[in-house]
Amino acid sequence: MPDTTRQITLIPPDGADAAVGYWIAALEDGRRRTLEMLEDLEPALVDAKAPYHRHTIGTLLYHIALIEADWLYVEIQEREDYPDEAIEMFPHGVRDDQDNLTSIIGMSLDAHLERLAWVREQLTHTLTGLSPRGSAAPGRFPARPSLPPGSSTTCSSTKRNTGARWDRFWTRSGDLKRANHRRHASPHEDCSPHPVPARIWAAISVNVPLHARSVRGSRSGRMKRVAAVSFYHETNTFALEQNTEPDAELHLGQEKAERAHPKSYVGGFLEGIRRDDIEVVPVAHIQFVHGGLVSAGMFEHYRDIIVDGLREAMPLDGVFFALHGAMAAGDPYTDAEGELLRAAREVAGEGVPFVATYDFHGIMTHDECAQLAAAFPNDTNPHIDNYERGLEAAGCLLRILDGEIQPVTRVVHVPIIGPNIGQSTWSHDADEEERLPLYQLNLIREAMEDTPGIVNLTIMGGYGYADTPESRMSVIATADGDSELAERMAGELAERVWQKRHDILSVRPIYSIDEGVRMAVESDEEQPVVLVDLGDDPGSATPSDSPAVLESLIRLGARDCVLTIRDPVVVDAAVAAGVGASLDIQIGASIDQRFYEPLPIRAQVKTIDDGKYMICGPTHGGWGREVNREAWREADAGLRVVLRLENKIDVIVTRERTRNDRDFMKSAGILFDEKKIIVVKSNQAHRASLRPVVSKIIELATPGASTVDYESLPFRHLQRPLWPIDQDFDWSSGR
Repeated sequence: MPDTTRQITLIPPDGADAAVGYWIAALEDGRRRTLEMLEDLEPALVDAKAPYHRHTIGTLLYHIALIEADWLYVEIQEREDYPDEAIEMFPHGVRDDQDNLTSIIGMSLDAHLERLAWVREQLTHTLTGLSPRGSAAPGRFPARPSLPPGSSTTCSSTKRNTGARWDRFWTRSGDLKRANHRRHASPHEDCSPHPVPARIWAAISVNVPLHARSVRGSRSGRMKRVAAVSFYHETNTFALEQNTEPDAELHLGQEKAERAHPKSYVGGFLEGIRRDDIEVVPVAHIQFVHGGLVSAGMFEHYRDIIVDGLREAMPLDGVFFALHGAMAAGDPYTDAEGELLRAAREVAGEGVPFVATYDFHGIMTHDECAQLAAAFPNDTNPHIDNYERGLEAAGCLLRILDGEIQPVTRVVHVPIIGPNIGQSTWSHDADEEERLPLYQLNLIREAMEDTPGIVNLTIMGGYGYADTPESRMSVIATADGDSELAERMAGELAERVWQKRHDILSVRPIYSIDEGVRMAVESDEEQPVVLVDLGDDPGSATPSDSPAVLESLIRLGARDCVLTIRDPVVVDAAVAAGVGASLDIQIGASIDQRFYEPLPIRAQVKTIDDGKYMICGPTHGGWGREVNREAWREADAGLRVVLRLENKIDVIVTRERTRNDRDFMKSAGILFDEKKIIVVKSNQAHRASLRPVVSKIIELATPGASTVDYESLPFRHLQRPLWPIDQDFDWSSGR
């Protein structure tokens, strides 16, 4: 582990109590380093944002001073109001109307520095006259050994600070805590329109908040500290849009907890872990923007943010990870999540239990499994139990911390790569549900999970588009202190999965595009028919720009249809033309031309909107089979238009992303009662939302980066034999 120690000499000011003076000197050391770094700042950059930062330098400087004033007047002096001179210094409040940290723009650097100096002078003057045991501010200071007046002490200023009782002050400065974490972002000047030297951001985000950092003592007999991390990506190695820039969604510190949906993995964990003796330390939420490969450099960059955040949070009693499980990064990081857990283990040590939630389509390696006390993947596909898995992970970790269990986890790989459409675990249609092989296997799994000593037993579907050696189905078993039991149960269930391989392949027939379109056109059902574009599924990181099904609908004379296509050029042209205008334009293949070509169409611009809507559900990745207000969440598909073609074919065209839930289509003005055919780009995600309102679903063998023809994809790392690419082989778990 790198040495993070910095030796500093702290000399208490004359007239100050030695213990109080120690902390005054620490405050001044942090301020000195900040001012040294700010000497290089061009005044014009005070309103600039550095990469990965939500706030300008000026905003941070203002709120650092405000937090210090709040500590002085509210915490130490216990006043109800600021004095008049302080009110003049702080014309802006802490939060704006959206409950975000108030942005401070237009103040000069000199004004910020004067404010910092004025507040520090007031604070130092007040502190100099106090004792940690006095009546003016009882309990406000961490205890320090008594020092002779005027003496000095040399201490190690490390990322593991000691002491106590500054916690309340730090809690009131959550945005500064996020700034503190952001020093790990390693900003690059060329990523910002206002290049801010990284040294200055290091000063703002490390040195300035030094006085506000959580200073803690021993864990013994007191609070147990549990870190929470989200690192989420389902990688389609064959997708064109890759992650090569530091543009991932990033929330640090308390912001991670604040943004977690109550019915998500993290929301369930935070609810389940809530107890008086547990302190949750949110570290980071990271989710990549594009579905393609994560470059090795970007993986290292974000891995280090998490690892450094864990190092900052030490000492810890446990760590919760919300992972997808199917992240593949550039060589040598085909096992990206496993590499993250190994790096986290180096920081946390062998004695700190790791528990994790996973997507049903996760890929679990043996090395990754070895780092975990317990794993809680989805039991459902479409996934509607994220919240429950988070609750389970929390309950398991509490039992570990209480000394009730000592779990061990084992994984057995099953050489089946898919297809995803055969891996559904439930359906709104009861008859269809009973025919599903994974529904049948889940009944067996549930019975086996009742075995004494078993903590959790799960079937993972794997992910066929991440090019890794372990891309296949698997069974994960967690037992209480009994590795042989975990291995045996995982092996038994894995062989049951293998026995269902033919059913997984055949339970949902797949038709050619024209055959499926003809079936839909000839249907006499009252409710619409859904055609599923399997090869261009945005849930599998495709660009969603294929016009292949649209071409067939037009050529075969289909009527009253709706479908989606992503095409930024068409959106821009429609917006420029305006509602009611006619367009002769090519649509599709705007991002990926490897599998299909643009399609010329004539259409009228029907509507234009911003793409913001409410997902009411039920939905893949949501909670429960029915509409539940607790699971509602806002979505933003970006600017979109609806084009009306001949025969009342409506095409929802988006700039950024397409969706496959009924709320997306309804919010675009589509009435299902008027439609005979609904086309979705999907494999599983549409089923939770659309199955209750349509007559039947027809799967299409369409081209694209999520093709079900796995053999056509250029794998480099995949281990063979693997069903159904290879079918002339047998397998057993080797128990």
